[in-house]
Amino acid sequence: MLSLFAELASRRSPVELRYSADDYLANLATQSGTRALGEGRSADFLVRVRKRLEALGWPRPDRPRRRSAHGGPVDLTT
Repeated sequence: MLSLFAELASRRSPVELRYSADDYLANLATQSGTRALGEGRSADFLVRVRKRLEALGWPRPDRPRRRSAHGGPVDLTT
């Protein structure tokens, strides 16, 4: 199929974002997967994520969280 519009160029570069635990959880609460859990299960899920973040000592001020330019996942294991 012939398209009237063609992509001339596409660039992707890594983006570093720093989130506080509260900001990360607020963002996570808006994600469709979290919302699909329903009110009770999503609240439980977010509490468990908060506990995991606290156990990891996150965020560590010397370690920015990396995301890809297309919004890939935040690495919570480093």
